[in-house]
Amino acid sequence: PAQNAPIAKPFTWPSPFNPANGEAQIGFFLDEAADVVLKIYTLQGRLVSSRSRSFGAGHQILPWNGRAASGTRVTQGGYLAVIEKRYGARVSTQKLKIAVLY
Repeated sequence: PAQNAPIAKPFTWPSPFNPANGEAQIGFFLDEAADVVLKIYTLQGRLVSSRSRSFGAGHQILPWNGRAASGTRVTQGGYLAVIEKRYGARVSTQKLKIAVLY
């Protein structure tokens, strides 16, 4: 198989992850250079963390340290990560679940 074949769905590792042992790595694919916004929500829909970064085309990794925007560690449980890929005027969104265990 081709090494650079697009990843259809984003994924995270390790899964589940323990923030005390390091960051979760969120892998995804960009069709072209884009500004990416990563938003982490509780399963109840509360925004926990949001960050943005510019990337080039291809396979990319964006880490999450398991901390809320306030800097405190999130509680154990499930979270929803939303990846917004902003290609100029076009926005593509992908979602994945992240499990946090201590």
